[in-house]
This record gives sequence, structure tokens and C-alpha cells, in this order.
Amino acid sequence: MLAMLWKRRVIIYIIIIFLAIPLHAIKAPTGSADSPDTTYIDEGKTVTTEAYEDNGYNSDDGNSGGSEGTGYTDEIENNEDAEYTGGTEDNGGIDEAENVEDVEGTKEAENIEKEDIQVMEEPEENKEYEDTETVDEQTLGSDITLSAEAIDSPLTQNNIHGAMLRLTLTNEEFVPNASLNSFILNNAPPVLTVVGFNRNNSYRNMGFLELAFTGEIDKHYLDFTITVLKEATRGSLDLNSNAIPIFYLVDGNINIYATTNPSLLYEKNLQGSVINLTINEGFFQSTLNSYDIQLNNAPHGVSIGTVVRDTPTQARAILSFNNDNYSLDGDVFFSVTVLSSGIKSASSATSNSLMIKATPKIDGHGSYTSLEKSYPTYIQVVGYSSANNQLQIYFDLLTTRFVDSTQTVTFHYFAEVYNQQQQLIGNVGDYKNTEIAISSSGDNIVQGITKAINLNQPLSEEYRVVITVKSVLINSS
Repeated sequence: MLAMLWKRRVIIYIIIIFLAIPLHAIKAPTGSADSPDTTYIDEGKTVTTEAYEDNGYNSDDGNSGGSEGTGYTDEIENNEDAEYTGGTEDNGGIDEAENVEDVEGTKEAENIEKEDIQVMEEPEENKEYEDTETVDEQTLGSDITLSAEAIDSPLTQNNIHGAMLRLTLTNEEFVPNASLNSFILNNAPPVLTVVGFNRNNSYRNMGFLELAFTGEIDKHYLDFTITVLKEATRGSLDLNSNAIPIFYLVDGNINIYATTNPSLLYEKNLQGSVINLTINEGFFQSTLNSYDIQLNNAPHGVSIGTVVRDTPTQARAILSFNNDNYSLDGDVFFSVTVLSSGIKSASSATSNSLMIKATPKIDGHGSYTSLEKSYPTYIQVVGYSSANNQLQIYFDLLTTRFVDSTQTVTFHYFAEVYNQQQQLIGNVGDYKNTEIAISSSGDNIVQGITKAINLNQPLSEEYRVVITVKSVLINSS
């Protein structure tokens, strides 16, 4: 009995002694079957024990980069910004996250903000400050280009001495006080030199190059370019500009050469037709307006609609025609004058003659056949090609039947050409195989039908065009 009491007393003392040992004196295991997901703190993130083991932080020898004998990692590799507090012999190897009071035995640390894990800042004396004259290297490294333009364009022998060229860099900057030797003139006239360069201090990607010229020009220099050496920029590349043409003026007599598109003008195709203008021994102003160009002896209703300047020596005038009922009695010859307001440093200049061809009219009952109340109208012959014996006709189809706003008209027709012996020499469609034209909703007419009729023999001086409307169908659209 006494022996049993003594055993119980010994067991109680052992339990009391065990409970008196501070918990922090017991080394924490690196993981166990009971708590395989024990977490540690790294800059506000939770990392499982298994993750540490996968990365080689927990080894069998209990010393993987931490303090000797702790069995824990004091610093987490590959995370230079995080400050991690390693365990010591005094605390038995228990790692503590600053400002986190009790993480023992928990699976996750709740409500831990990034502010709780302090990151050491670089001392002020070790910080680097960017020079205000430098540019972001990411910007300087992509799509660097150089563009050049003459302030007084175009360049000629009359204005090249003292000319200023604006140089503009993209994703690059000029250095201050760049050497003039850093600017190379390519394909330039002899004795053309660089005498000055000024960087724009507000926009350091822009500068102005001044030229001097004491020689003579006897030809065009259309591929004149500028090379800016890398010494003049903050980058490491030599840059080439676009071409800046230098033109040679022979005697100063300005000539205008005009052509039309289409090449053959009729009153029916005047609207929107283009007059191409090329100037010799001179240059158009940088901006041309309709009032800078004058038409001489043009038919009534024909005027300049808009003007487009394509190059210093080429421009286009688009015609406007607002009189569809106008009919020419014969061919009309007209010209174009570019007034002094449209030419640089010169008086006005007049072009060669241009022609508007009178359209042969087909009139009378012999020219078309009508069935019931539908018939062709406004028939024109607008062209004939002798090279391939092709006749072009232009006409409208009209019905006098009532057509409401929901209906369309379908015309079935064919066209024939006869020579002076009344022989059929060409046709489009026939009585069995008609052509079809459909009007817009509510319209009783189809306008502007153009057909090319291939002929089996050259067109005679006298001929007849017959357009037959076989049938008309009015349908609801």
C-alpha cells in the first residue's frame, strides 16, 4: 500500500515539474503529422512548412543557413526585401514575426498587414538620383528616328544659303552644345556646309541646323539627307533623315503643264473630274485654295471645287459642274491659270489648252424604240475606241407609270448599233436575253447607265444607236 502511494506521489511530482517548464524552452518541430500545415510569416504572406522543405530550408542536420543549433532558417533566400527574424539559443529556436504575438500552434496568422513586416530602407547617402538632363532608358531604346524639313520649303539655289532645317528626334534627345562635325550632309551640292546648330531647350528632341552655300547649282538634288552622329545625341546610334529635295531653277520662267483625269472630258463627266497641274521653274505655295486657280473659257457652270497640293511642284484641281442640262454646240478649249497667290515668289502662270468634247446627241424617233409608257432618255455617245472597235454609251431609263415610295422599277432592255447601211454591227443584250436595270425605291428612273458595246467592224461616219425597253416591272420593295 505504501509502495503504491509512493509511486503516485512520484508521478504527481513529475507532472508538476513538466508543467513548470516554459513552453518556449521546448524546441518547435519543423513539422509533424499532427500539424503538417504549420505556417511562418514572410512579409505578410503565409508559407507552409512543406514549402520550406521543398526549397531545402529544413534539413536533417537542423542547420540550413540559420543560427547554429537553432534548426531554422534566419533569412529567406530570393526575397531580398523582407526582414526576417531568426531564432536564437535564448528562445529555443522559435522564429518570431515582429508585432505578431502568438503564432505557436496556429495554421494561419490572421489580419497581418504588410506594414507589420518592416522592410529596411536604403540609407539616404546610398540613394542614386537621376540627372535632370537624362532620359528614361526604356524610352530611348525603341523606334528612334530622325526627321528633317526646311523652314522655307522648297530649297533652291535662291534660298539655300542661310536656310534653316528643323531636325526632330523621336525617342531621343540632342545633347547641349553639339559639335557641328556631328552633322553630315549627304548627296549635297558642293560647298554646302553646316554653320550652326541650336537645340530647343524646351523640347530637347528638336534642333535647328543652319546651312551656308557659296557655289552654284546646275541640277536637282532630290536625295539630299542629313546624318546625325551619335555624339550629338544621348543615345548610341547614328541617325539618317528623310530626303529634303533641292531644286534647280534654270531661268526663272515658270510654266504650268495640265492634264485631265479622265483624259477625255465630256459635259456628262465634268463633275468630279481632275486637272493635274505640274509647275516647272517654280513652286506652289504650301497651301492652295480654289481662288488661287482660274479657269479660262470654261463652259457655263464649270468651276474649281477643291485644290490639293501633293508636292511643291504638283497639284490637283477638282472640277465642279452644276448645270446638267447644259449642252455644248461644239468642242470647247480652255486653260488653267495659277495666280500669283498660289506660286512662291512669282507672277501668275497659265497652262496649255485642255478640251471638253461635245457629245453627239441621238435624237428623234429613229434613235430609240419604246414599248408602252417606258423609254430611254438623255442618250449620249461618250467615247469610241478605234483600237478595239468599242463604242461607249451613256443613258437613262424612264417610265411615266406611277411609282410610290415603296416600289422599285425593273427595266428589261437591250441596245444595238447599226452602220449607215442599217446593218447590225454590235449590241448589248437582245430581245431574248435582255439587260436589267433597277431603280431606287420611289424612283421612276434609272440614271447614268454606262455600256460598252463591242463592234464587229470599225464605226462608220454615220451610225445609229437603238435602245429598246422590252418590259417594265413595278414591284414593292
